[in-house]
Amino acid sequence: MALAWVCRRQTMEAEYTAASVMKQELFEVCELLNELSETLVVPMLLRVDSQAALKQLNEEKPSSKTKHIDIRIKFIVNFTKTGVLAPEYCERKSMPAGVLTKALPSPRLRELMGTVELP
Repeated sequence: MALAWVCRRQTMEAEYTAASVMKQELFEVCELLNELSETLVVPMLLRVDSQAALKQLNEEKPSSKTKHIDIRIKFIVNFTKTGVLAPEYCERKSMPAGVLTKALPSPRLRELMGTVELP
């Protein structure tokens, strides 16, 4: 499981910034797997906890608020259109990355650990 995480305000722009970092890391992992002759499982899930970011990914309509991150959006949308990424909405409280990025109470930590595939 690949995980990219950026801690910022949870706005559409922050989601795209995090997704852009994830896209770059994903590209590098894909290159490595290709060199190792491993089979790549596609599409890879991109879990997003922002409905606005998910809508922008699916519709690819530029907005005056997203012009400054337009190139990042286009790269991610291209990965989505070609079937490499499959973006889906995931509620913040059930986001698997929360196990690795948040201080959680013990019961909640155990619950989320079951959703993450760690070696």
